[in-house]
Amino acid sequence: AGRPAIGRAAAQVRLRVCLPGSPPVRMQGNVLPHAARNSWKSSLVSNIIVLIFAILLCLVNAVVWTLVSEMPFMGLGWLLAAFFGLFVLFWLAPLIGGVKLSLETDSLFGTPEFAGLANYRAVLDDPRFFKALRNTLTYTLASIVVIVPLALLLAEALHRCWPRLRGVLSFILLLPGLTPPAVLALLFLLVFHGRNGLLNQWFVLPLGFAPIDWLKDPAWIMPALVIQAAWRWLGMITFFLLAGRESLPRPLYEAAALETNRSWPVF
Repeated sequence: AGRPAIGRAAAQVRLRVCLPGSPPVRMQGNVLPHAARNSWKSSLVSNIIVLIFAILLCLVNAVVWTLVSEMPFMGLGWLLAAFFGLFVLFWLAPLIGGVKLSLETDSLFGTPEFAGLANYRAVLDDPRFFKALRNTLTYTLASIVVIVPLALLLAEALHRCWPRLRGVLSFILLLPGLTPPAVLALLFLLVFHGRNGLLNQWFVLPLGFAPIDWLKDPAWIMPALVIQAAWRWLGMITFFLLAGRESLPRPLYEAAALETNRSWPVF
């Protein structure tokens, strides 16, 4: 048994090659998948790509609004055509295709045959379907209960903060929602990776609690998913609520201020 020369990784990972009858293999140090370690680089590159795409979208939007201002009816027609075109391409067509697949056999090879409602009857007879339905409802309700109140408080805080700082904070909150799903999966592994995950290392262990096995303990898998959903969508919901908050007419605030000087009734 020896330590292979594998560069910097040899300082963190020690492996003892075992022959039959020898002690089991040992792993020491912070052993995380290589992909999870590089997730920050992937996230940075993905965010740069999303930012470039957003800039191009803003330029296209400016051109369209120029056409709208010069030729209102023609510009409105282009906007409606673009909206309904994307709606049919990315939502209606996949929906119709999914319904069609559900009415056919699931053979991998050959031409599928029409099965009618047989697939739906098979699903309703499977107890795992109702377990999945229960888990989905629990996840959805828990995410709403966590995200909406926090987003409302953040929107109110952003509304009251310094205007020049509001744009920067809003952009930071929107970044998780713009991150591609593949990068989100790597970040999820990096944060919830057992004892060596960032959540255990930065919050659970420093507070004196035992480490939580987020990905293997059935009692903690659902909270881990809710935390991930809140981290991803909190900024988006905050942005929507902030837009609604700032769209209220100013006389409403003035009338509320005349009624009471306390901030909670005004809110």
